[in-house]
Amino acid sequence: MELSGNTTSNHTMNSTGAESSWEISDKTKLCRFLCYGSEEDIYTARELGHVTIDHAGALLSLLQEGRGAEVVEEIKRFAQDGCAVRPGPAFFALALCSQHSELKTRQAAFKALKEICRDAAHLFSFIQYKKELKEGMKCGIWGRALRKAVSDWYNEQDALSLAAAVTRCKQRGGWSHQDLLRLSHTRPATDGRSDCQFSTTNCLDAETQPAMVGQGCYQLYTDRVYSELYHVEGNF
Repeated sequence: MELSGNTTSNHTMNSTGAESSWEISDKTKLCRFLCYGSEEDIYTARELGHVTIDHAGALLSLLQEGRGAEVVEEIKRFAQDGCAVRPGPAFFALALCSQHSELKTRQAAFKALKEICRDAAHLFSFIQYKKELKEGMKCGIWGRALRKAVSDWYNEQDALSLAAAVTRCKQRGGWSHQDLLRLSHTRPATDGRSDCQFSTTNCLDAETQPAMVGQGCYQLYTDRVYSELYHVEGNF
């Protein structure tokens, strides 16, 4: 995987000064991690386990150096180019950046959420990684920034995209759309989407999806989806 920018700065001479030996920079290790979840120079399919903070030494080093915004841009590049062997490491890295102590790093991570987590399965994975990191870092996840980012993920989609998102992946890893909407205190972008009440089972059943007869039909279906997703017994 070619690195963005000038690649000549990605390697430095080792501590012995030997011309034939090179140390790998943290930036290069980060790219390896984002590509296949390991900082090692050899990839094997056996390494396709669950990503943890133990695999992200270079990522942590870059964050400690104040290069969080640069890390987020690299995560975005891997996610958008589709060059990674698996997407999990990118979601883990984004979750870690979103809980970093530096404000600019957190802001950059939440701003990039919609570009990196482009479908519901990605969003569920991101939230799950944040939950797991919460236990090790002793910090909460459902702060104002995350609530706004999740709300924007739903509310800033058009009718067709939203209907596809909530029906393509209804739940993943113990998380559902109802969970995220409830915990983020999300409200519909327009009042008309909460006027009607429908059964969750029927509303999100693939068999109830409308025929492709135009945007108006998808708008009506999305209104039904919204009205049920935002409807919870009691108040938020």
